[in-house]
Amino acid sequence: MRKSKKIAISFGVLLLLLISFFSFSTLIIVAGRQDFRYRITEKLRKAESNLLKKLDTEPSEMEIRSIAELLTKCENQSGMLINRSHPLPASFSAELSEYRSSGVMMNQCVTEAFGLLSDAVLKECGQKLYISSAYRTAEEQTMISQKDTEVAASVGESEHQAGLALDVYVRGYAGRAFLKSEAGIYVAQNAWKYGFIIRYPEGKTDVTGIPYEPWHLRYVGQPHAEIIYRSKMTLEEYFDMLAEDTPYAFESYLIMRCTENTKYALLPNEYEPVCISHDN
Repeated sequence: MRKSKKIAISFGVLLLLLISFFSFSTLIIVAGRQDFRYRITEKLRKAESNLLKKLDTEPSEMEIRSIAELLTKCENQSGMLINRSHPLPASFSAELSEYRSSGVMMNQCVTEAFGLLSDAVLKECGQKLYISSAYRTAEEQTMISQKDTEVAASVGESEHQAGLALDVYVRGYAGRAFLKSEAGIYVAQNAWKYGFIIRYPEGKTDVTGIPYEPWHLRYVGQPHAEIIYRSKMTLEEYFDMLAEDTPYAFESYLIMRCTENTKYALLPNEYEPVCISHDN
């Protein structure tokens, strides 16, 4: 009886040691993969709610502003929603400029912001941020969509055709592997500071129609990038949240989504327009 008892105890100890070993090994593996750590941390990060407050200002402190006049001061294309449900108009023409004499073309509202992000990645991570794809012509998008019919967007449905999307990488880390690099983690956590969002975040395929792409950056500008990041939203969800012709306050910004028929807006006297964009 004693012998059996000793065997049972020994087996129990062995089993416990095996469980502890495998648990510890798993812990080491997870701890060694910074992309896993980031994805777990991102899942645990709570989405902030109620960042936008409907503006509550006395009429005496507001003035009527002409939308047409405001558009002449600060219009760009950064706010466009481009997807399967919202393709680019046939008449659309991207406002392009060259990035730092590199031959890479992107929307002119993106170049300065990407330069700042790229400089920050080099400074903080010691890695140079490269671009594998920026602006694409309709012909280029056609060829890509024909090669990858499952994921690649059809002509007119790609943000690349507006020059607002950038596919980025660092040496040795491209595609999904980008998140395994220090630069990939930095971009995921800090791109919003420069006006960029991860356009197709993890767990949002049902909203965007596109699987997780940590390398695909989309420029939306400020304060939209910060709100989207802190709220853990997609661009689609952000637009859906904004009631039409309703001014919202966020920190020192005022945000208002107008309809095509909006000719004038009642805005506070102290606000000056930073950016106005068609949303498609």
